[in-house]
Amino acid sequence: MKIFPIIITIAIALFSCNGGSDKGQQVDSLMKNGKKISAAQWKKEWIDSTTAAVEKTSIIDTAGHYNSPVKIIASKLTRKAYSNYRSMWLKYKNVSQKKITGIKFSWYGTNAFGDPADMGNPILKGYGGGFTDEDLGSGKTAEGSWNILSSDGKQIILAWPYEIVFSDGTKWYCGRRSIQ
Repeated sequence: MKIFPIIITIAIALFSCNGGSDKGQQVDSLMKNGKKISAAQWKKEWIDSTTAAVEKTSIIDTAGHYNSPVKIIASKLTRKAYSNYRSMWLKYKNVSQKKITGIKFSWYGTNAFGDPADMGNPILKGYGGGFTDEDLGSGKTAEGSWNILSSDGKQIILAWPYEIVFSDGTKWYCGRRSIQ
């Protein structure tokens, strides 16, 4: 997931340079489906299609989460009576034997058309995240809400914890434990 912003940055850097002023320069044209289009239009369409392909085929990194110390019980988008924006709501449970002092969450959601929705991540549409630093005892359940200001979110496809900090200072991250 972290490689996506790098790919987009490189693509923009490679395809956005004009090498000087456009004044007096003739725009090259290319053929697409039997029609002439400008090189600039081709570049824009290529970047847009590449971005869409990466977003649609990106893998949600949930490897090892089957043994997560926190299980997501429920997730949904909520809307306040006074606003058209949606917030993210999660209900989760500590299934470990240790007290938890912090949890970082990620989620992925779509809009009514099945396209990635605005979920709070300004770089990668469809993805969002939040955290809580409220203590959660062993076997306890809690819930939280994050104002992600989504105007088009319709459905949460998946929500998962990706980093958990225990009261003894140890961490669980993407399926492995490490001592801090």
